[in-house]
Amino acid sequence: MFRGRLLLQTLGIIALAGCALIDLRPFPIVSCPASPNQLLDSAPNVWVQFPEPVVEAEVEPLLTVASEGRRLAGDRHWEANRLVFAPLTPFAPGMRHLLELKGTVSTTAGRSFNENIAIPFYVGTDAAAPLLTGVQPRNGATVGVDEIISLTFSQPMDANSFHEAFSVSPATEVTVAWNGAGTVATVAPAVRWTAERLCTWSIATACAARSGVAVGRQWTGNFLVQLDESTPEVLSTAPALVSGATVTPLPPGLSSLRSGESILITFSEEVELSSLQGAFSLSPALAGTMRRVSPALYVYVPSADWLIGQAYLLTISRGLTDSCGNPLREPYRELFRTAVPPQAVTEIDLSGDLTSGSGYMAFPASALDNPEPSLVAWVAKALKPDGELELTATIRFARGYDAAHRPTIAGAINLAGYYPASVASPEVTQTTWLDERSVCISYAGFARSAIDPATGTGALYYRLIVPSGQGLTINQEGSYIASPVTLLLESGPD
Repeated sequence: MFRGRLLLQTLGIIALAGCALIDLRPFPIVSCPASPNQLLDSAPNVWVQFPEPVVEAEVEPLLTVASEGRRLAGDRHWEANRLVFAPLTPFAPGMRHLLELKGTVSTTAGRSFNENIAIPFYVGTDAAAPLLTGVQPRNGATVGVDEIISLTFSQPMDANSFHEAFSVSPATEVTVAWNGAGTVATVAPAVRWTAERLCTWSIATACAARSGVAVGRQWTGNFLVQLDESTPEVLSTAPALVSGATVTPLPPGLSSLRSGESILITFSEEVELSSLQGAFSLSPALAGTMRRVSPALYVYVPSADWLIGQAYLLTISRGLTDSCGNPLREPYRELFRTAVPPQAVTEIDLSGDLTSGSGYMAFPASALDNPEPSLVAWVAKALKPDGELELTATIRFARGYDAAHRPTIAGAINLAGYYPASVASPEVTQTTWLDERSVCISYAGFARSAIDPATGTGALYYRLIVPSGQGLTINQEGSYIASPVTLLLESGPD
């Protein structure tokens, strides 16, 4: 019996020796905010405080602050046993925030506690929250695919905050413009609203005024988008210069269309490029590419040069449709004739019995373009008798002449006696075309001047005229000289 009691006592001592005392002291945590939905007059920071030292590195990530479902960025630091959260951006006045401490908190003494603290709070302000005072279109209105939303607020709004808070369903890319005061936001679809759908717009509670005060509530509205029933129209056509992605409009009127230029077409609204490509035609045909410049502006870039002076018929058929499928009401037709570049004399060269030491004189276009187009050259005294003095004129043109048009222009160029009336005109001895732009005409039969030393009179004058007008100077392209070109020649004295 004694031995049995001794064995039990011994086992009991051994059992007690293998156990440690459990620390059941409470672990109260205090915080700022202290209670749910507390309104903090001024809250640069929030914090939680522990009753004893904790393992700081493990506890710091457990503390978070969120607003509108998004965690706020901030810095954390310790003040004794207090963990402080300092937001990088001040808490928005009037907005609901949520302080949370969730997870296992370990003390430096070895104790551990599972915490699940969630405390919503607000930050107060003396400023009033902004109000939405005007909305267009009205709620439930029926609108077109290009409708603009106008939102009017009671005070200037923060544009970045509005951008984050505004949304549209079905999702649509939009552009936002503000009036100068920052109180009216104009929201437009980047392309168009989804047709035959109910569009719902929303402004989240985080949307804030420039004062930093959030609206504190959600605003929503909707409108029904119906198909656009208006038909597209051709507003204008004009020549344009196209260089890469750059399109430069020229003065309107396709009658001034020149080589190297394109056709710019302006519509009343956006049209479908693929339908325009199929609906556009030229007669006679000229291949090219149709390009979109902007929603209602397109350019046709020909792949070859326009024929000079050619009549073209531009047609856009009813196969053209706008973005909603509405066709052109009536086919568009425009008859135009491409511009004809003017003909011009670029230079007149004289050679033969001249006073010039080289026997050659040149008159460029700058010397010929004169309100009074008269210039004086000297036919020199030479060791030839009267009637045998010779002169060759080479006339150079800006644009060429084909074989069919050369005889007319060459025959129209005239070099004749001018003063006195009795002076005889020289004769053409030879006409030669050096190339399609240069004709060389030789003359013989010039007389010398007999100058009276006492009076200084007796000079003989000859006049070279390149005429103007379509009848005498037109070429195969339709180019002709608009104004005559004249050279006055004085013969040299004995």
